[in-house]
Amino acid sequence: RDTRCLGASVINARHNGVAVIPVTELEQVAKPVDLILAADVLYESGNLPLLDLMCGYGCQVVLADSRLKSMPDPRFHLTQVYFASTFPDYAENREHNRVRVYHCRGS
Repeated sequence: RDTRCLGASVINARHNGVAVIPVTELEQVAKPVDLILAADVLYESGNLPLLDLMCGYGCQVVLADSRLKSMPDPRFHLTQVYFASTFPDYAENREHNRVRVYHCRGS
């Protein structure tokens, strides 16, 4: 749980004129939900059940991940690839600068 990241999310949302409710556990989200945004949560294969949990809300899910080379879940479709680095740049393997964005339309 990164409290600085949660705080930055709130500031960014406010700056862009949208309301967000950041949570540290997906189970804290109350229904109904319009959209779930997630990033870098599939760095371990043990986290793949999160896809079922997110899709279980019946809403759109947008997932960005720099470690996942291909999406194992057919509900998600690759929509965009970005090249980015951290700030400050921690000089990680450049392979991890390729951020893939996947979208699940929900039910």
